[in-house]
Amino acid sequence: MAQRRDYSDSPPGTAGALTTAPIRDPLFVDNRVEWEQERCYEVRAVALVESVRVESEPSPGHCVTLHDTFAPAAPQGLVSVGSEGTISLIWNANSEADLAGYLVLRAVEPATDLRPVTDGPITDTNFRDTVPAGARATYAIQAVDRAGNRSQPSTPVVETAR
Repeated sequence: MAQRRDYSDSPPGTAGALTTAPIRDPLFVDNRVEWEQERCYEVRAVALVESVRVESEPSPGHCVTLHDTFAPAAPQGLVSVGSEGTISLIWNANSEADLAGYLVLRAVEPATDLRPVTDGPITDTNFRDTVPAGARATYAIQAVDRAGNRSQPSTPVVETAR
């Protein structure tokens, strides 16, 4: 039998046990997910000899750092309204806990490539863009999380400023 220990936050030799009792299965899953935090593990063999618990020396430690590579969902519900020299946008808020904000993407005809209008993520779920009167523009919104992962763009909308 073995006991898994995490010594990430412990001084050397004082690792905290992750299991309350020795386990027979050689596979152990640590469900504590903390992005960008190093976790270090060691394993000890445990035996009961005449009712006395005997532990081996720890295995060589193994450390891992989990990196967030999961993009947020694409924003939904993008709506546009054209007015005098401006186009106003509104969309539904994303629900990810690690959301940093949104990038507003735009292509003014004849261009077709959507490019960021904002310098970085904005936290509002609305945006007012100044464009020349009569300009026809395509917009999409991209969600960005704190790790810098970007969603797929929202469904685009096309609007003309008056």
